[in-house]
Amino acid sequence: TLLKDGVYADANSDTIVNVGDTIVYTFTVTNTGNVTVNNLTINDAVIGVSNLTVTPSTLLPGQVGTATATYAITQADINNGGVHNIATATGTDPNNNPVTDDSEDPTPIDPSSPDYDPSCPTCTFTDLGQTPQITLLKDGVYTDANADTIVNVGDTIVYTFTVTNTGNVTVNNLTINDA
Repeated sequence: TLLKDGVYADANSDTIVNVGDTIVYTFTVTNTGNVTVNNLTINDAVIGVSNLTVTPSTLLPGQVGTATATYAITQADINNGGVHNIATATGTDPNNNPVTDDSEDPTPIDPSSPDYDPSCPTCTFTDLGQTPQITLLKDGVYTDANADTIVNVGDTIVYTFTVTNTGNVTVNNLTINDA
């Protein structure tokens, strides 16, 4: 059996999920059969893990092996609110036949959670907090339309609006209103 757990690691300790922060995954493989399993490796396409060696890579019945992997969080992961993924442990029995198991999360997400993925009920889900936030700066520059150095009706003010995404998720459809 393969259990997989993911823990968010805040790279710069700012308590906001950022691109480049990481998730540290721990994989625990237990030989629940009655023969030795050899050459144990882990694969997880979502986080880019291929043939990660389990330590020890040979397990007698009842023995446990582990592996860890670190995954760098992307903007898409933050926009999605977290990472859903499943891993596969693969080894061989004494007759060189494959032995495999897909991972389960030791602390599975509640099926009533909005983050639950019914297409992958055993996926590991690592929640990534979303912090949507913008700041708006507005600057006005007076323009003397007739250059008489006197403020007159018809002179203008040119406003410049600068919007900055100060949160951690992509913000769409920005508009500005100024009555």
